[in-house]
Amino acid sequence: PVAEDAPQLPPTSPLWVIKPVSGAGNGVFALQHLPDSTALLSTSFVPMYTINREYRREVCGYCFLYDDGKNLRIRNSLAGFSFCSLTCQNAWNLENGLTRTVVWEPLETYIKKRHGKSAELDELPNADDRRPSPLEISNAWEECSTKLALVRPGIFPPCKDARGARHAISKTTVHPDTLSFLASGHHALSGNGLTSFPPTPLETSLRHLAQSQAAYPSAHDLALHTIAHLQLAMLLNLSSLTTRNDSTQLSHTLTAVAACNAFGLRPPVAQDPDRSEYFGWGLWPEASFFNHSCEPNVAKERVGREWRFWAAREVRQGEELCISYLGGEEGEMTREERQGRLKVEWGFECCCARCE
Repeated sequence: PVAEDAPQLPPTSPLWVIKPVSGAGNGVFALQHLPDSTALLSTSFVPMYTINREYRREVCGYCFLYDDGKNLRIRNSLAGFSFCSLTCQNAWNLENGLTRTVVWEPLETYIKKRHGKSAELDELPNADDRRPSPLEISNAWEECSTKLALVRPGIFPPCKDARGARHAISKTTVHPDTLSFLASGHHALSGNGLTSFPPTPLETSLRHLAQSQAAYPSAHDLALHTIAHLQLAMLLNLSSLTTRNDSTQLSHTLTAVAACNAFGLRPPVAQDPDRSEYFGWGLWPEASFFNHSCEPNVAKERVGREWRFWAAREVRQGEELCISYLGGEEGEMTREERQGRLKVEWGFECCCARCE
């Protein structure tokens, strides 16, 4: 299945309801007593995702199959994706439509030219990094929009300031995964290369999902995202992909939404019991209304493109249904370890019953 229509958002169910939660946006609450193992939600609608570059040969670009680190045999070298079967390759081709040649192929050529076949990962954020304030974030993207007016394609002949700006932006090293992340969002907003209405599924989803006010773990990370946007704008002419909104604001929105709604892509626990492999992430809008708890009452599992959620124990009527953002590792972590990781990776302090 490809080119899915956007589901109803917020989602509804006879078992639960979505309601506002003070200080945490929305949450999911049980409408009735739920026995242990009650199925709660299954969703395969994933309008935006990215696979980390170092795993592009090992993870299927459509169904996310990971075969213990083995290279997959079917590969689109022009676009930089691999597939576990011809079925998945054909589905990916259909899903990506015209943007296959105007987004992924030029981006892959650019990344290979700048980084070669591989690239070192950026340093991970740590607890000592200060997250930029909402005002600092807004100012950075406004400055980015100003620079875009100088460097966007179509200005000819370029003035001296434009040539200087393009040179400075081009020589800055941005991690390929940041470029791919922003490209995946603009691709999904393009409607497979068509700018006609109705809105794309991702555009519909963005209207309903929370946006982080502190999406960047450091000022350095914020700067790299704005520069990545400018590099993509110079390479792909982002404004030509969709006529609906300013491309700079869209990149800002995509980052803010992903920061608090994305689900990590990992192998099944049986395949990676130490949870050491992390090969990307995706946006499943229907599943984005579950809040975090370090003592979750909802279990989850990804099967291909589908996320499945069920009650991890009996749940009382009116109780909030929560998942863990810590990937199942919360059981062996101390309070300080949990709080530190949640603060660094998601930018909040947990106030669940276990942490209080």
